[in-house]
Amino acid sequence: MNEGIQFQWYLGARLAASLPYLTDAAESGSRVCEWREVVPLTKAAFSLGCSLSLVNTAAAEEVLAEAASQAPWRVAFEEIVEDLNRRQYAIGSAAVVYESLFPEVMMNMYRYSPLVLTPEQCVTRIGQDVLLGLIFGVLHPEPAASMVQSWVRFGGKLTNLGRGVFRVDRIDNSPLLEGIEEAYERVQSLYAAWRCD
Repeated sequence: MNEGIQFQWYLGARLAASLPYLTDAAESGSRVCEWREVVPLTKAAFSLGCSLSLVNTAAAEEVLAEAASQAPWRVAFEEIVEDLNRRQYAIGSAAVVYESLFPEVMMNMYRYSPLVLTPEQCVTRIGQDVLLGLIFGVLHPEPAASMVQSWVRFGGKLTNLGRGVFRVDRIDNSPLLEGIEEAYERVQSLYAAWRCD
């Protein structure tokens, strides 16, 4: 196991580094990012978490065990497990998408605009979605695969930032990746980079 940063925060930091930060004059020149810019990366983070669970369940279980510290991850994250189960069962379909699983995130995308987050808050928010995706992928592999497929097709445009990191530039109808296999390869390369760092 990696002795440094946990995988969800590692990936959260890698993704958050690509956000378009602004200097906030009201906050004595601190760097901030608007919430609406963070939302596409929360969706990407969730999908990457699902992808790792689907392509390498043992790795996902390892990450979850590390995140849970002393308790088994299903016990440590019992409330999250129950919430994700409730959300999935409410939808009742294998063809779930991020927007149907987390409608509050998408509904609030512009409501809180121009809500701004610090770089640390962006890492936390994005990292939390990586963790949610890992759990969802382990609990509900079929809907998770459907969600990743939807993300690959319709999530947004990618800009490769090197070393397997990418940024979602804008939500549009162009393909994110060539296919779900590329999403799996991408997350495996990120996992391997984390293990080496």
